[in-house]
Amino acid sequence: MIGLYKKGVVVFWLMFFFSIEGYSQNVKQNNNSINHVKPDLENNIDSLLSVANKVKTSDSLNFQKHLGELSLLTTKMNEPQSCYFHFLKSYNLGLKGKYSEAKSSLESGFKKCDSIPNKIRYSALLANLYVISKDFEMAINRLDYAIENIKNIDDQELIHSVYSRAALVYRLVNQNDLSMKFSELLLGSDTNDALKCAAKTNVLRLSIKSNPNDVKEKNVRKAIAFCEKAEVFIYSNLLRLDWLDFKANQNTKNYSVIKSVLDEVLSYQNQIDGTRYINLISIKDSLFAQIYYSLGNDEKFLKFAELTLGSSKTIGNTKQKLQVLGLLESFYQNDGNYEMAYKYLTMKNKAQALSFNQEQAKVMAFQTVKHNNLAKTQQIKHLNNKNKVLLLEKALTEKKATNQKLLILFLLSLVGFILLWSLRNRRIQKMYKHLSETDNMTGIYNRKGFKDFAEKLLLQSKEQGESVALAIFDLDKFKRINDKYGHLKGDWVIKKTISQCQLVQNDKVTIGRIGGEEFAIIMRDSSSEELSEFAEECRVMIENIDSSSTGHDFVITASFGVASTNASGYVYSKLLSDADHAMYDAKTSGRNMVVNYKYNPI
Repeated sequence: MIGLYKKGVVVFWLMFFFSIEGYSQNVKQNNNSINHVKPDLENNIDSLLSVANKVKTSDSLNFQKHLGELSLLTTKMNEPQSCYFHFLKSYNLGLKGKYSEAKSSLESGFKKCDSIPNKIRYSALLANLYVISKDFEMAINRLDYAIENIKNIDDQELIHSVYSRAALVYRLVNQNDLSMKFSELLLGSDTNDALKCAAKTNVLRLSIKSNPNDVKEKNVRKAIAFCEKAEVFIYSNLLRLDWLDFKANQNTKNYSVIKSVLDEVLSYQNQIDGTRYINLISIKDSLFAQIYYSLGNDEKFLKFAELTLGSSKTIGNTKQKLQVLGLLESFYQNDGNYEMAYKYLTMKNKAQALSFNQEQAKVMAFQTVKHNNLAKTQQIKHLNNKNKVLLLEKALTEKKATNQKLLILFLLSLVGFILLWSLRNRRIQKMYKHLSETDNMTGIYNRKGFKDFAEKLLLQSKEQGESVALAIFDLDKFKRINDKYGHLKGDWVIKKTISQCQLVQNDKVTIGRIGGEEFAIIMRDSSSEELSEFAEECRVMIENIDSSSTGHDFVITASFGVASTNASGYVYSKLLSDADHAMYDAKTSGRNMVVNYKYNPI
């Protein structure tokens, strides 16, 4: 049937082509007739482009069909039509997960196409692709171009499309207030149902992420139904899976709830797979893995866990990858296979570290772009001031010598202004450096800041012949606290842990947060025994934390691993790795203890 369909399409377009050729032969006898052909063909191309654009998020097969039909008309397209078609082909590459090819195609099209509407389309989609590819600074730059230039167009549909893309990109770089504002702009506009669906979905997904207990299920179901009516199945299922993931995490021991979640995901599995949107499919596979883990179905759990990890090779580090790695570690640990458990623990720690660094990169990218834009504005102002000064100097030279005092006073004021601006700019740079090195939750070093500090200390200590000790500690079963009591209580635990450790006085100690619930301690001019004593005091302080102020009663413990330069040398990565091995020994030996790294020469 597909072969017959393809042949039918080819025959149709051949007949269409030859009918035009035959018609043009008759025109030799009647020159006035040909004026009707070209407008009809252009209108047909415009119509096909419009329909393809409308179905690209709702009907993948129909979208592919229209791209095929348009490819037969490329020689008949004018410049704006050709650029629009190139945009749709690039979108199709992104839909298939070929992000690098899609970005290259869009960047090429942006340079070639002169029309502002097409440049805006290219920039908005590039912003989306760059943020998926974790190039956050480029994403924000491209989005800024699209937002800045919509004032130059009258196409309301395209303007609303940019609003929708802005809401998505700002959500992905954790600028949730901006994301919410652009969604509200869309909901208050006279736009199509597909874009309203995107806005409704975005608002609810942000709410599920930040305040899930305040979200009412009837509002979620109403938004899903709206999107399904608009045939925007990617957004309807993204919202559906977010909501079902929240329900599953809140009811891990409630069989009836878990079973109802499973039944719903199974009933929409074909629709989700039919979108061919790889990130959506990965979220679905991750939720399946979580459900089958809760139900004790090992075979299906492992199947969907592997599918999730497989898709992460294409789309990179994701929330679903972190969830599955945590489940695999618990699965193999409960099974007594500690070698596999350690393998997935190591993978999870690396993925968490990468995820944490990416979160920091999002903040820095947003601040950098806004800072650069501010710097450009200041530079323009400075050049304008300079031009004014030159004009004023020219006028003043034509006046009498008595006006020289005024010129000198003005120049002194200008110099003072430049000095003040330079000092302010230096303070801003210092502030950004501090932000890039500091964990915003606890106020201590983040992973990057701690690494930079530790490497500098190790270099100095090696030159001075002093030993250095380093410890890693991890909060035991922290995920259970997060899952059972919520992320706000988890944040309280992390901040309380650091404040308790800071009560243990020692001028030689520096603490950093190097992962979600993982921390590192470095002690200058010290042995592993001295740091072990400090770590033991921290461990006791953590164990004695009173959680009653949270409204819940739970115990917090931590496992510590200690290494020193005496056995591990002065290379930071080796010292960190040996401390990590010692911490893993503490975990597998019963948790809530301090273990020193044991050097085993080969």
